[in-house]
Amino acid sequence: MWVALEHFLKRDHQKDWSEWEERVRVIASSLAAARGVNTERFVPEIANRVPHLRIRLDPGVVKISHANAVRQLREGEPSIEPVPGSYVKDTLEFAPWTFQPVDAEVVARRLREILKA
Repeated sequence: MWVALEHFLKRDHQKDWSEWEERVRVIASSLAAARGVNTERFVPEIANRVPHLRIRLDPGVVKISHANAVRQLREGEPSIEPVPGSYVKDTLEFAPWTFQPVDAEVVARRLREILKA
């Protein structure tokens, strides 16, 4: 536990935050031109107080449900899991602080593929 605390205290927290914001921006900007797709950057009030991305699909424009999009993300290559349960609220949410450096681009690409289909 001491090693974990030392590691945490030595981190550049501002750099981490900037990287998480950039990951949110990468995904959101990749979907900006998609009709019926709305993105929102948010920070949850409770737990994981870091930047997240919320995606809403307008069912009158986008012909795929949130649950079906999640299924395709899970079954695709690579398998991608949005924040569990977010699709129940008719959103797709992503927590980029859990991503590896190139994951934002991969998530953005897979979302575009699913939405184009």
